[in-house]
Amino acid sequence: FPLGILAQYIGRKNATLVEMAGIFLAMGYGYLFVHDYGDLLAMGILLGVAGASFGVALSLGSGSFPPRYKGLAMGIVGAGNVGTAVAALLAPALAQKFGWQAVYGFAAISVAVPALVMVIYAKEPPDLAPHATFREHIACLFEKDGWAFSLIYAVTFGGFIGLTTFMPSYFYDQFGVSKVQAGQLTMLAAFLGAALRVVGGWLSDRFFGKYNTVLWFSLIYCAGHACLALFESNATGFYTGLFLIALGSGGIKPLVVTFCGDQFDQTNKSKAKVVFDAFYWIINFGSFFASLLMPLVLRSWGPAWAFGIPGILMFIATFIFWLGRNKYVNVPPSRGNDPDSFLNIVRSALLGKGFGPGTLVAAVGMVGAVAMLLLWALKFAGVTIWPDAWGFVITACLALGAIIAGVGFGASLQLGRARGLHPDAAIEGVRSVLRILIVFALVTPFWSLFDQKAS
Repeated sequence: FPLGILAQYIGRKNATLVEMAGIFLAMGYGYLFVHDYGDLLAMGILLGVAGASFGVALSLGSGSFPPRYKGLAMGIVGAGNVGTAVAALLAPALAQKFGWQAVYGFAAISVAVPALVMVIYAKEPPDLAPHATFREHIACLFEKDGWAFSLIYAVTFGGFIGLTTFMPSYFYDQFGVSKVQAGQLTMLAAFLGAALRVVGGWLSDRFFGKYNTVLWFSLIYCAGHACLALFESNATGFYTGLFLIALGSGGIKPLVVTFCGDQFDQTNKSKAKVVFDAFYWIINFGSFFASLLMPLVLRSWGPAWAFGIPGILMFIATFIFWLGRNKYVNVPPSRGNDPDSFLNIVRSALLGKGFGPGTLVAAVGMVGAVAMLLLWALKFAGVTIWPDAWGFVITACLALGAIIAGVGFGASLQLGRARGLHPDAAIEGVRSVLRILIVFALVTPFWSLFDQKAS
């Protein structure tokens, strides 16, 4: 909330850099001064500032794109959370070799990388508005639509965070897997939840629109919790529930914030920042109480209630969201084959007028991704070339990074080749998405170092 107010005076880009500098200091504190449990709690308080990055950084991203590309762009932004999966697998290995304090040192250095990219590439979005007064900030807490958006995201985000908090120990106790396997299974669910956000954003932009996508994926999310509650001891049913939750989360998280942004135009855009501040303030409350209460419910009432209560709350939030269906501003999707879609413009840039240096860069990224997955798969044939400690999740993260970096950078090198084949406005929209793609692809290391609680 305070960081959102600060963003109105120094800009969202600068506020994001201030927040990242705070994370750098927190990690530096961990490296230099954490020696006991009390020191660790103090570092945790400093590190908690990271949660504020949502309210400012996503507002920065959402304001930078035309409506037709917002779903895809924010899906890419949300996919940066796959870094949580990397952390849970890499951090213990680094700690074992170098010590836990050295991990904090690595974290401090890694946070500097996306900060540097932010300085170079990120731009303040054009949707500037007059500074809101403190009275206007408080008034947004009484907006019914704001509560509807906040509630559905708070339950989704809070439930997912609470679930991953105790999931490793639940896998270990309930299904008898090793602690390493418990961490891998938990992070596989987190990885799917993050990676599927791009799919959710794409489906919204092309076929269903934001409202329908959020509504139906919310029901999928509820079904996932129902599976967990009903099949608490059945591995097949339980894993099915986790997949449904990951799928539902992928369709909800990148879209609620942009759908909220669609409700503002030139007449009320001055309230947008105020609403986003309250939006993420309420969300962080949800994640805090979920992380605190779900393990207690599991211990006192059992797994059926621990998994069922978030599902019930999510259904209530979805019902409230549905009640406002006739009041929302809906940006229509492109419906089917859009000749000027993001992928078509990227394809024209890379292949439309012959091969170029950007085509080579994209090919290297694609080939590199396929090569990594094949090297990992060779272990099933008894050939060990790929590091055994790098399981599927790490390999998939690296492959995804290679595709994003190769195709994104390659297309940006020769995007001008798409001119004449597509409208200039659509090309500039793709350019803005590629720009933010470069910035937020490097947010993955940030989240990989922040979210280590399931390691």
